[in-house]
Amino acid sequence: MKKLLSKIVLVSLILAWSLPTLYAVAYPAQTVVTTTGSTVLSPVSRSLSFDGAITTSISVPYSSSLSFPTGNEPICMGGWFKASTSTVIGILGQQTEIIIRTKVGRTVELILNSFATNDRVSTTNTYTVGTWNFVFARYDGSNMFISLNGLSENSLTPTGTYGGSTTNWSLGASGSAGERFVGNLKGLFVKKGTCTAQDGINAYRGSYPSGLSGRWDFNSPSGTIAYDTSGNNNHGTITGATISTDTPPNGFAGTPLQTATVGGVDRSLAFDGTASRKAAVPSSATLTITGNLTYSFWIKSPATQTYANPRPMQKDRNYYVYKNGAGDPALLYRIFDGTNIGGATINDVFDNKWHQITVVHDWTNFKMYGYKDGVKVSEDSDISNVSSTLAVSGTELSIGYSGVANNHYLDGKIKDIRIWNRLLTGSEVSNLYKKIIPRNNLIEELNTNENAGSILNDTSNTGNTGTLYNGIFSPDVPN
Repeated sequence: MKKLLSKIVLVSLILAWSLPTLYAVAYPAQTVVTTTGSTVLSPVSRSLSFDGAITTSISVPYSSSLSFPTGNEPICMGGWFKASTSTVIGILGQQTEIIIRTKVGRTVELILNSFATNDRVSTTNTYTVGTWNFVFARYDGSNMFISLNGLSENSLTPTGTYGGSTTNWSLGASGSAGERFVGNLKGLFVKKGTCTAQDGINAYRGSYPSGLSGRWDFNSPSGTIAYDTSGNNNHGTITGATISTDTPPNGFAGTPLQTATVGGVDRSLAFDGTASRKAAVPSSATLTITGNLTYSFWIKSPATQTYANPRPMQKDRNYYVYKNGAGDPALLYRIFDGTNIGGATINDVFDNKWHQITVVHDWTNFKMYGYKDGVKVSEDSDISNVSSTLAVSGTELSIGYSGVANNHYLDGKIKDIRIWNRLLTGSEVSNLYKKIIPRNNLIEELNTNENAGSILNDTSNTGNTGTLYNGIFSPDVPN
């Protein structure tokens, strides 16, 4: 009987550790390789913390699975990092042949054969000090590529060759250059073989490429061995680095630069159709857009509403959306200059399911486009008779109601309000639905992840902070 109970307890523990969480996680794998070589699941994800000392790093012995002798072999590598400085520090590499490191100016650089100065390519966007970021770098045999946080790759055609080194790999340093990492590292990997740009996006969202040569998760609760979970036994020796429970953010990994979540989940804003519950962002020069613009948000709202035409979002009469009457689940997007009106309809939005709505004002071609869940579903082909200047009145950006009329309160939930002062292309809108966020010309971003209080932080860094009035943060979010 005691043996039976012991087996039941053991199975229960394994199931408890193995059950998937309600929300997708940015870094889902939590494997630990034990000293006996077996693989188990850890209930706690961990990282390694580095202090920048010359003696602090991880050395991974040279092996055939981590060798690149010919000089033109495809390779891809990367992982999560949280740098505590904006100076040059190494993330991983092999001697001076293959290196990923940060640069002054907060970009990240891939180096192949560092003796040829033009065989280096850097990210076009920058990382934030003290925040988790994901770097993905690859060489396909002809060109070098690197990306940061799942955004667009930068590329370079190298003129030199690389490879042939038989030295150890370093994690938390750039080989013999001695540029020691300061901060935390998690989930570093190397693959001997070809990867694509989509592999980088998938890795950023938690699904690493198959056929890895080495993968170091750093989930072991103690010890000096950095276990390789790729199956190639490329275990490293930890010197000086310490174990930490500071890991990449939970929640869907579309934007790890978002406001930190509480309790490991995202949040949305819940509205009840009353005047007491609403959110607003004061009018500003950056939010007053009379040229090309794009705005986007997630909504989950039922067909039955307190008001017949609730406004999920409105800024002046220049850009706003509302429900098309009682019982109609359609959403209308509009611009109105006091005389002429532009816009069209997006069907089946108010069905109590999560949908991403994106609207584009194309003043270059005098058109408006409506997207639902990443797909263009409608357009107004001619808004040439509408004046965007006359549509501006200086009122606040209202969320969950109409700030112009101070009514039309919404029943439902809103999340991830974003505004760009440019056109988003169709492919960018499609990627936006996949939670790959284009950040250039992003002038408003409310992730609604604060969980408590009345402040809605603008993570676009333009200072358009919002206020939540008697609102509720809900764990009900898009999948």
